[in-house]
Amino acid sequence: MEDKTELLELIIDEEDESGVDYISLVDSPAIMSNWQAFQKHEFEETFNDYPDSASNNAAKALKWIDEHKSEINCNFTRVGLSRASQLKNKENLSWDTIGRMASFNRHKKNAEVDADLKATPWKDCGYLAWLLWGGTSGVNWAINKMKTKDKYKTAFKIQDEDKRIVSGYFMKADLPIIRLNDMNEKYYVVFRKPTIEKIVNKFFKNNYNSNINLMHDIDYKDNGVYVIESLIIDSKRGIKAPDGFENAPDGSWWGSMRVENDEVWQMVKDGTFKGFSVEGIFGEAKVTKYPTSLIGKIISVVRKYKEKNL
Repeated sequence: MEDKTELLELIIDEEDESGVDYISLVDSPAIMSNWQAFQKHEFEETFNDYPDSASNNAAKALKWIDEHKSEINCNFTRVGLSRASQLKNKENLSWDTIGRMASFNRHKKNAEVDADLKATPWKDCGYLAWLLWGGTSGVNWAINKMKTKDKYKTAFKIQDEDKRIVSGYFMKADLPIIRLNDMNEKYYVVFRKPTIEKIVNKFFKNNYNSNINLMHDIDYKDNGVYVIESLIIDSKRGIKAPDGFENAPDGSWWGSMRVENDEVWQMVKDGTFKGFSVEGIFGEAKVTKYPTSLIGKIISVVRKYKEKNL
């Protein structure tokens, strides 16, 4: 039976202290008890939308290795066997892993089993290795996926260098975000559209547009950075992110900051920061357990979101 992972829907109460009270320029996530920081940047991107045939190819190769080990005289790397296990189990793959899969195309000559080994394909070491990496469908998927990598970087970018404006998504609706509990166990949290709307309303009602820090360090607040634009994506009202940014589900929060601080602006230009991260106190509406592979598919769908009317 496939493993299941908890998915927690987070909420806020408009009458208490819950909500987002800071937005941070960050390069990595932070986690603290019921105070949490969330990021959705290109370095976190993982995917499992590779074709089922890639998983089947890897599973077949692993099965052959197990059933015919006495007949096989091949030296497989631990990396190759690990990759096959990931593909077989439909695990999420990082950009680094996808890049390695794409580069495995250099072994494409092994995509077909040797004619002399048709009856015993598990004896063809090159063909077996090719299948471990997902076979032709898996490698082709990786090649095509790498061609799309740049579009994921548009989630955070300098929009106007003269005016020192940096823009991107502060939050994305319906996107499961991976967390670790005190036992170092993986789970996911998600914000829905109604909750994000409450968060944004409360953020500006409390005049928090200047509540910006760096790396979630409270000592780096009041640094000459402030929110100057804010949009809640709403297809019915025709509200979407400006050109150059990927589409996102309704309820996602997009915005821009002006950076007056010279030191912080230089860090933005140098690429020190990979995106925005919200922080605050949140409650839990409900906890649901989903198959881990299903959560991976949801993540891929949200990250590849396309407007229905396009």
